[in-house]
Amino acid sequence: MEKMNFGPSPENEKPTPPPVELKKRKKFNPDDRTPYVEIDRNTLPSGEPEIAELESLFAEFEARFSLEELYAITTLSKEDGHYKHPVRDAAKKVIGKITEMVHTLEEETNTPSEKLREYTQRFRVLSHAIGIVDKDGIIDRTR
Repeated sequence: MEKMNFGPSPENEKPTPPPVELKKRKKFNPDDRTPYVEIDRNTLPSGEPEIAELESLFAEFEARFSLEELYAITTLSKEDGHYKHPVRDAAKKVIGKITEMVHTLEEETNTPSEKLREYTQRFRVLSHAIGIVDKDGIIDRTR
C-alpha cells in the first residue's frame, strides 16, 4: 500500500511568527521608481492630535446639525446653476473636513484598526444624512 503525503507532521512544523501589520502607502518613491512603498505601521506617529481634531469636528457637526433635519431635505432647488440648501451646504463643509481627517488617520498615523472602523462608521452616518444630489435635484442616500 502506498503512503500518502499530507505535508509535514505537527511535530515537525515550525511555529509561524505573528504577522507584522504593514500598510501600503500610495506615495511615489523617486529614488527607486516604485509607485508603492510598504511602511511598518509601528513607525508611524500615534495620531493623537489628529484624533482630538477629528473628535472636535464630530462634536461640531453633531452640535450644529440635526440628522432629522438633514434627512428631511429630500429635494433641492437650482440657484445660480447649482442645487443649494443653506443647512446642507454648511454640513457639507464640515463633512469635507471630517473626510480629510479620517483619510489622514488611515494613511499617516498608527491609529488602531478598531478606532478607524469606528470613525469611518460615524462618518458614514453623517455623510448619508447629507446624501448626494442627482441631476434632478433629488437627494440620494443609497450610496
